[in-house]
Amino acid sequence: MVPKGGVMLYYLMPAFYVDVTDAWLEPWRHRIMIFWAGPFSGFILAGASALGAAALGTGLLGTVLFKLAVAAYLMNLLNMMPLLLWDGYWILEQWLEIPDLRQKALAFIKGPMWSQLWSRKRLTGRETFFAVFGLLSAGYSFGSIFLAYLYWRHRLGPIVSPLWLTPGLLGKVIAVGLVGAIGVPLGIRYGRRLWGYRTAVMNAPAAARKALFTIRMSDRLRLLEGLAFLRSLPQKSLERLAGSAKVREIPAGATVVRQGERGDEFFIIASGQAAVLVRDQSEDRIVGEMTVGDFFGERALLKGGVREGTVKAQTPLKLLVFQAKAFWNELVGPVAWESRVRGALEERERLRALPMFADTGSRQLDLLAVKLQVQSFAPGDVIVKQGDQGDAFYIVREGSLDVLVRKERSRRRVRTLAAGDFFGEIALLRDVPRTATVQGVEAGSVWRLERQDFRDLLGRYLDLEGQLADVAASRQPHGHSMGGAH
Repeated sequence: MVPKGGVMLYYLMPAFYVDVTDAWLEPWRHRIMIFWAGPFSGFILAGASALGAAALGTGLLGTVLFKLAVAAYLMNLLNMMPLLLWDGYWILEQWLEIPDLRQKALAFIKGPMWSQLWSRKRLTGRETFFAVFGLLSAGYSFGSIFLAYLYWRHRLGPIVSPLWLTPGLLGKVIAVGLVGAIGVPLGIRYGRRLWGYRTAVMNAPAAARKALFTIRMSDRLRLLEGLAFLRSLPQKSLERLAGSAKVREIPAGATVVRQGERGDEFFIIASGQAAVLVRDQSEDRIVGEMTVGDFFGERALLKGGVREGTVKAQTPLKLLVFQAKAFWNELVGPVAWESRVRGALEERERLRALPMFADTGSRQLDLLAVKLQVQSFAPGDVIVKQGDQGDAFYIVREGSLDVLVRKERSRRRVRTLAAGDFFGEIALLRDVPRTATVQGVEAGSVWRLERQDFRDLLGRYLDLEGQLADVAASRQPHGHSMGGAH
């Protein structure tokens, strides 16, 4: 059913229209055929006029048909342009099956597009289409209004100018009335539309500021997601933590925290570079450097946090700062979440206390702590057995173990391992069977690191392969050493 139809001015240009809203009740193919009917009939008219002009030659009727054919072809080509609400647009909308395509695309370029671009997020295929289509539609709309203005100026100018120049008041009244009758309604309608476009342009800075906030939040989330001890948290908890952080800017050369001070703040570096210094015999010695994504002050999140070193800005720093109390307050939810985070932090503190990780940075320890598996043992439990193939490296976490070496029919204890000792490196470094049995004495636990993680983390990432190889070389001739077992 077609409830209405007629003639209207669309972008100041005359256009015929019919209301085919009920077409949405038809199948997809039928809807496209309905909207194709207008251009199809126009091309039929243009083709017939062109054939008539070719048959009649240069006579009056042939000239009229030729001009009609040219005008019909041009109007139909414009009608197929999908950037305004002409038949080409409705065909595209039906083909893509995206209702209100133009409105959605224009709404996307007014705000969401800028947030996506400023946050450097990759646009989906649909978003890319909305961005391109929306920008082209907005540009084409401005161009159409300008061309329509030129068209009416050209058409009305020869009529209005003589009336205005005619002596007396009547001609001027008629000229004003003619311009007013056409211009005022159109001016109100399209003035509102232009004002809407102007508002969208004027609001672009606000959209950009909103996008900058989105960037800040997305960067906060990215930095928090890089912390291994927070990986067990759900996204909502991370978002609350990101929102609770304060931004602090530190000039180059300034001290952020000082060794020996108590602190209640935890820091993540968002931009810049800093040096870590430790006082040694009344002199500060640089022991490491930190950059974007590195963090410090995590002890402040646990009770009794004392700064172990001084952190000084080498370049201007931008830091995310978390107050310990606010950090835990924002970590609402099941108690298991908080206990996991506390447990992960405490596990890192255990690792930091080991001599072999004394010079390892917080970020490196954080990654290592995630890869290490805690394996408990009871007295008499065998962790590794002499002669077996090696598949993991071990560090004693707590408790004690005996290193036992079997020769012929006898087995002797060559060493007792305590917290901080390690074993299992010879089998992994030299690809040989286990050279000793390690058995529990006092109940405790060990950290277990799989073969591939041992090579990637300890060997390459932490650059401890040389140190471990030296220990392995000192152990192998005697079957034992002061560091532990194999």
